[in-house]
Amino acid sequence: MSDNDNELNPDTSVLVINCCAPTPKTKGSKPHSRCERAQICVKIEELNQQMKGGSDWTVQRYKKSVRKVKFYDRSVRGMGNGAARKYKRAVTKNPKEENFARPGCTYTDWKKSKDGKSTNPTLKGMSADHRHEIQLGGCPVSPSNLKMMSSRANEWIGGRFSKFDPEKGHKSAKGECCPAGKASQFR
Repeated sequence: MSDNDNELNPDTSVLVINCCAPTPKTKGSKPHSRCERAQICVKIEELNQQMKGGSDWTVQRYKKSVRKVKFYDRSVRGMGNGAARKYKRAVTKNPKEENFARPGCTYTDWKKSKDGKSTNPTLKGMSADHRHEIQLGGCPVSPSNLKMMSSRANEWIGGRFSKFDPEKGHKSAKGECCPAGKASQFR
């Protein structure tokens, strides 16, 4: 990740995320698909709602309660990863549209075929996403905090969100590839 991938706008405390260019530094990497960009924009929108207190989870409330735990990072991340694997196994057995992250293209891209059956029954290339990021205080084990999402987009935005820190003045995030306030168009 280059230094330009995440920048704090000094005037507004907005973490600017450059999601337009292909950023993985692996040979042969390609830009995110339209659906992956849409998933990234929805994640940014959800983070901003969370920071405004417009969701069931608040970053500050949960993070303050678990900060007292000495092994927070390792143990909570481990619990979250275990819950994500369990959730993916359950969804693989009985996939429903509501198990997939917004926007709707996440589910429809997974379920592409002429006969209505999934061409990807094992959910390859998908991972369970913590809608409210663990590193920002999201509950690591609650199934209501998990949705299936493109693994590539999930890992990419999770890495960018690791730079987001309300205690350092971050109040919101902005994706350069996202239409301002219009992530809902991707639903």
